[in-house]
Amino acid sequence: MCPMCMGYIKVGLQYARCKCGQPFHVVCLTRMGSCPLCGELWDEEKVRAVTMVNGDKSALPSSQKLRCPSCDRLVAVHCNECECGAIFVRDNDSFLCPECGGRVELDGLTCRSCGEVFRDCDIVTCPACGLRFDALAGPCECGTFLGDQCPDCGCKLGLNDRSCPSCGVQMNFVE
Repeated sequence: MCPMCMGYIKVGLQYARCKCGQPFHVVCLTRMGSCPLCGELWDEEKVRAVTMVNGDKSALPSSQKLRCPSCDRLVAVHCNECECGAIFVRDNDSFLCPECGGRVELDGLTCRSCGEVFRDCDIVTCPACGLRFDALAGPCECGTFLGDQCPDCGCKLGLNDRSCPSCGVQMNFVE
C-alpha cells in the first residue's frame, strides 16, 4: 500500500521504493517530492532510477510508452498525464488532482479538496473520416456522431430513425 494516497500498488503497475524500504506509487512520490516517513528528497529523475514493475528493474517504465487517446502523443507509462492535459486512469482507480493533489474518485469526477470538476471522455476514430474525437463531447468535425441522441436537440433516437423526431434534423448512417 502506498502511504501517501493509501491506495494499493496493483500487480503490473510501476512503483518506486524509498531507501527506507517503503514502496510508493511513482506519481505520488514524484508529486510529493519527499518520503513522508524518512524525509528523503525525491525528484522525477531520482524516482525514475529506482522505479520497478513487479520488482523487475529490466522493465523500467522509461522504455515503455502509451499513446495518448486525446492528442496521439507518446507518453511514458509512469507519467499518468499527457502534455495536452489528459489524465490516464487504469482499472477504475482514482487519481490525484493536478491542481491541488487531492483525491478524485471516478464516480463523481470532482476533487474532494479543491472542488475541481473533471469530465470523462471516449476518444474514438470517426468511421466516416478517420479523425479521432471525443464521442462524449459531441460529433466529429465532419458531423458524424455516435450514440442514440440527436446532436442538435438531445432527443432520444430510435434504431431506424433517419431524422430526429423532435427537431427534424436529417441523419446519414455510416455502416
